[in-house]
Amino acid sequence: MNNVIQKAPVDSDGFSGGYSEPPRGGGGGGGGGSGFPSAIKIKFDIHTAKWIDANGAEVHSAVALNVTNLVQKWGSVDGPPLETIKLAPGEEWPDIFTMNEACKCNDEACKGDNKICQGNGTCKGEWFEKYGKMVGPWQGEHVVTFVDPDTMTTYWWPSPTSTVGACICVRALMDQTTLKRKFTGLPCHAQVEFTHTFMPTQYGGRERPHLPIKAFGIFGDGGFKLLPNTVPTAKQITGDSIEF
Repeated sequence: MNNVIQKAPVDSDGFSGGYSEPPRGGGGGGGGGSGFPSAIKIKFDIHTAKWIDANGAEVHSAVALNVTNLVQKWGSVDGPPLETIKLAPGEEWPDIFTMNEACKCNDEACKGDNKICQGNGTCKGEWFEKYGKMVGPWQGEHVVTFVDPDTMTTYWWPSPTSTVGACICVRALMDQTTLKRKFTGLPCHAQVEFTHTFMPTQYGGRERPHLPIKAFGIFGDGGFKLLPNTVPTAKQITGDSIEF
């Protein structure tokens, strides 16, 4: 019974399904509203390369609890998403490009270059302008939740899947956590540092969000207990024994 209880979180949280490659070229929303009302929303500030909350306070370290993939429909004005689809762990992303194409206006008077609605006052489409271009309302989003094991303060970080640097960050966290769980057989979680690292781009490069793992631990017995830093055996890595 203890074994069943201990392994249950591994089978049900977002890490269990592994990283799912998000679609590119999504819509224009992302990051607004709160599906996690008890948690503090944080973001990676691209100008200062710091992780901050809504009040500008910097966040330094926490334990990564879960990763949730969402597909959300946004309106042209700021506010919460109009619709939200929550994907199951490991579930494949829907075709967001096709979903956005279905939201274009079919009126000939509204069709401009590439048949994107130009918004002439009679438009029945749901595309809107953002950063100087027309975008569709549907957007993929990763949401990572964290907890400070000392204060039990919880955080949530929403990140559009169109943000390449953030996707790299989330994928690394998920891959490392999944691998550690495979080695230990335990429902472990990563204690991470909120920092940044350089990412090359066609414009010379910039800093992207980075969540280096300082240690792994498990929840239970009155707190968050760190696991010993042991080197996995060849059998744990390959899933098989090596014959000589």
